[in-house]
Amino acid sequence: MTRATGCPVHVAGAPSADNEPMTTPGADEDFHHTHEQLILRNAGDAFIAIDEDGVILEWNAESERIYGFTAERAIGSDVAELIIPESYRVAHHEGVAHFIAAGHGRIPGSYIELEALHASGRVFPIEMVFWGLQRGGRWNFYSFGRDISERRAREADLRYRSRHDELTGLANRSTALEHIDHALADWADGGGGVAVLFLDLDRFKLTQQSLGHESGNQLLRKVADRLQLAARAQDLVARVGDDEFVVVYSDLSDPADAVMLADRVSRAFTDPIELSDDTVRSGASISVAVAIDVTETGEDMLREASAGVILGRERGYGQITVLDAELRGRIRQRLQVERELADAVDRGELRLHYQPVLRTSDRTVVGVEALLRWQHPDRGLLGPDAFIDVAEQSGLIVPIGDWVIGEAARQGAAWRSAGVGSLGIGINLSARQFSQVDLVDTVAAAVTDAGLNWRPVGLHLEMTESLLMADPAAAVATLDALHDLGVGLSIDDFGTGYSSFAYLKAFPVDVLKIDRSFIVDIARDERDRAIVQAIINLGRALGITVLAEGIETDDQADILTELGCDLLQGFLFARPRSPDELTALLLERTRP
Repeated sequence: MTRATGCPVHVAGAPSADNEPMTTPGADEDFHHTHEQLILRNAGDAFIAIDEDGVILEWNAESERIYGFTAERAIGSDVAELIIPESYRVAHHEGVAHFIAAGHGRIPGSYIELEALHASGRVFPIEMVFWGLQRGGRWNFYSFGRDISERRAREADLRYRSRHDELTGLANRSTALEHIDHALADWADGGGGVAVLFLDLDRFKLTQQSLGHESGNQLLRKVADRLQLAARAQDLVARVGDDEFVVVYSDLSDPADAVMLADRVSRAFTDPIELSDDTVRSGASISVAVAIDVTETGEDMLREASAGVILGRERGYGQITVLDAELRGRIRQRLQVERELADAVDRGELRLHYQPVLRTSDRTVVGVEALLRWQHPDRGLLGPDAFIDVAEQSGLIVPIGDWVIGEAARQGAAWRSAGVGSLGIGINLSARQFSQVDLVDTVAAAVTDAGLNWRPVGLHLEMTESLLMADPAAAVATLDALHDLGVGLSIDDFGTGYSSFAYLKAFPVDVLKIDRSFIVDIARDERDRAIVQAIINLGRALGITVLAEGIETDDQADILTELGCDLLQGFLFARPRSPDELTALLLERTRP
């Protein structure tokens, strides 16, 4: 194609072979100023000028760099044949023709992103701005463009990272939810069925603690590889939590196929897993939720499948739990409780009731145990059996537990101000609470906020033996810090766990609470009586107060008194009461 010479260009040109600026004859003298030539020739963006036939009139140094064609090669060539990929050329010609005919168009004057053709034949993305000028009845078009390959690569990397798990390379939770929603939509339109398999590694945290963090990460990557091998090509495998994975099955012809696929995934854990420095066996608990309602969402299915693992573990580790309609109904009810419980603290629906603890020798009330209740707006006053398991499993027990500590501290101060005296208030701690790194700070803040500026402060934190023995060395440090705050410490359900007497001696324990299972038959079972006597003797030898709970009969109380138990608690003496009811009772007993 020869270079067009009959129309004004109105722009400075790119350098010619002898480094002189190339211009079109007849160009407006305003565009021949030296400084304008230099600006266009050395512009940081690729400058191109074409006539209305698409012939290239100007081509600066940056155009040479990003397109790979020299100015000598480009000028006079058809722009579409030179730098526009073949699949876009028809659209290019139609757009130019429309602009010439109408005198305006959508694209000129705005930034657009296009695909361009490099001299090497590769296609790459560019960002361009176009405009046109008409002189003498003909149009010339001009553009500034830049290669955005690096930007596109960064954007693609960010998109990938936003949709994938960094450690394993699997899809992440948000991608899994999106995929489930799409599969459900296809199913609603007549496509195949949908199932979600939720997999939670058994004892992963213990494995990670024993092997180290990096080995734990290796294990997760190996698990991801095995899951991808066990899944079908059309299935999505995702990591949705620390040690939680999901396989999304779509296009199922029969719901029973999901159970077969879950069994195949379970068998993927049969062989040991080779790590860099170790060989480990890793099992998994699996739950399978099959879509049964077109109104379901990905969030619904993922949440219910996750809860199904918890139900399955009630039967032990390594279970495959298939969620039928009944189980999913139970799960939905459980999840409803979780949603409502999450807002119960903010709505002021939680309550503490208190059960008195009596000194054996004179039946004087010397303390109370704080017991949690939920004043549900529809179901009335609920005991802990209705919600405490949900709180534990969901992690809500931590903020609820923090509220209990603060509320009990405030109530202790209120009783002292009311003239009741300083009562010891027992507060049960869960394993999740005890493992929180800020537990000591939380208790210290509660003590300060309530104004408990006496020692001991009157709070007694109650923990089970198994909780303390999970990590005895760490437990000692935490208990010592709590004791330094003036907080009493009790071992709850003593006799049912696995305490080491060596650690019992090291723990700064004030009270041993005998589990009620030893109290129920103490009047008839000599072995229960012997165990209780041994615990009382142990407490006396170590200087630790012993409390028996769950007392319901006079015979039980008499035997415990005979055996020398220090403190008594149970329905025989008083049921749990609201703070106002208990305040009235205590004031009545202390009135002359």
